[in-house]
Amino acid sequence: MSPRHLLLVEDDDGVRKALVRALKSIGWEVTTASSLIEVKSLGTSVGSIDAVLTDMELNPDGSTGTEVAAYVHNLRPNLRVIYMSGKDRDGLRQGGLSLGPNDILLTKPVPLVELEQVLANAVADAYRA
Repeated sequence: MSPRHLLLVEDDDGVRKALVRALKSIGWEVTTASSLIEVKSLGTSVGSIDAVLTDMELNPDGSTGTEVAAYVHNLRPNLRVIYMSGKDRDGLRQGGLSLGPNDILLTKPVPLVELEQVLANAVADAYRA
């Protein structure tokens, strides 16, 4: 089986590099972006992505993970998006951001075992949809 392909959207260089190393160690191909602008610059290559892992607050352009999700869902409605943040749901809500009850939010730092399981489940769900 070929490796799964993940779009990782994270604005912190150190976190992004650590996540890329971790994801590659568990068999994922990774395309990275640090903002919604960079995601949009990927164009049609989003078609080869199996899942998206995005930070909720992207500082380079002030965009959010929910904006990233809206953009990729416009291109691929069944693409699974997993959100991550240093804040929990209440902290995000206090900052004016919110997720739906079925959205997956991982709190950083994310243990590799948890990340691996969440991504496996997200891809399996996408193929059932």
